[in-house]
Amino acid sequence: MEENMTPESVQQPSEPEAEKPKLPSFGERLVAIFVEPKVVYDYIARRNDFWLPFIVASVISVIAAALMMPFTREVITLSMQAGGAQASDAMVTGFSIVSVLLAPVTVAAYVLLIALFLWVVTLVLTGSADFGKSVSVTMWAYYPLVLAGILNSIVLAVVRPEIPSIQEARQHLGPIMHYTSLGALFSVDNAIASAMLAVISLFTIWNLWLLWVGARRSMNATATSAAVFVIIFLLVKLANAAFGGWQASKTM
Repeated sequence: MEENMTPESVQQPSEPEAEKPKLPSFGERLVAIFVEPKVVYDYIARRNDFWLPFIVASVISVIAAALMMPFTREVITLSMQAGGAQASDAMVTGFSIVSVLLAPVTVAAYVLLIALFLWVVTLVLTGSADFGKSVSVTMWAYYPLVLAGILNSIVLAVVRPEIPSIQEARQHLGPIMHYTSLGALFSVDNAIASAMLAVISLFTIWNLWLLWVGARRSMNATATSAAVFVIIFLLVKLANAAFGGWQASKTM
């Protein structure tokens, strides 16, 4: 006697599970941040990504600081002389070594401070924000500045410029940032205006743009809230540069 075969009793072939999309490796993300940053920020939207990019950026920053050590010595000597202090060779060497060792601390402090700022602005304007993603976004957006730093140190090691005075140290020690900024296009006698123009460089704009893209793709920020953050951040950088220019003008 044949058994009645109902549709429910017929075993349906199981559908194959959809393959999970392959996430980009760190090497792929490192290349993508310069050519296709959405790859990095879509990755951060899925998982936070801070420690490995921080370690790599720190190593590069230490190398850059080590290459710049001879020029750091000159700046420290000029600064101490301008302040009326006696610059002994041992003291200058010690400060120079400390500047190299503290390079990772400088990276961490900058990233965490800007990440906190981004998190607060996004939280206020949108009502929700993830601090971990804010840190990851800011860390990767820092990479144009890492590139500028290592290129700058290589140029200095090759050219080996002389630093005539502490007032001219910024231009001589930061040729990459200086000659890609408005400060190189518009020469002004006012120290405050000159310092503000020097802030608006190709690498600074690149950094701001990556922060905007990251806020949009990783933190689901609106275009308006991301733009508000970028504008406020730029104004803060300009105000800080103006203060630094004012201080420099007092030593002239």
